[in-house]
Amino acid sequence: MEDLLDNFDGRTKCLCLTMTSLVVLVTVMVGVSFGAVEPTEYGILYNQITKKIDTENILNGGLQYVGIFNKLIAFPANNKPIEFSDQRNVQAPPLSTRTKEGLELKLHFSFLYQLQKENIPELYRLVGTDFEKLYTKIAADLVLANAGNYVATQYW
Repeated sequence: MEDLLDNFDGRTKCLCLTMTSLVVLVTVMVGVSFGAVEPTEYGILYNQITKKIDTENILNGGLQYVGIFNKLIAFPANNKPIEFSDQRNVQAPPLSTRTKEGLELKLHFSFLYQLQKENIPELYRLVGTDFEKLYTKIAADLVLANAGNYVATQYW
């Protein structure tokens, strides 16, 4: 092998080294320019230099070209639950309130939500990726605001 390299002059060796480095660099740049969005997710592009999101293109699941300085931010595309109960690994504990006549009431419930694809950029601008905490708080506030409007027999 050394005999083969000895046949080349310094300029040729430098050119071979430069070309090899360039091929490796291009391969790495192409490799980091792609990202994946799960089939049950939407994705938006976030530019790490300008700190802005692409509001025009909301990506569906699959392999996506994102560019070198962009990253994908994923949002769920399927129904997601929010549960208020005593169970483990739920979003919130049960809600405590009173009926219209003042009896104590402990509410255990859950519901499903689904993000609207066209509103994901606005949602990201408002709360980033921490939207589930906001939805949990809004749900608790709405239920508590209305739960006291009913008498105990209406709950049965």
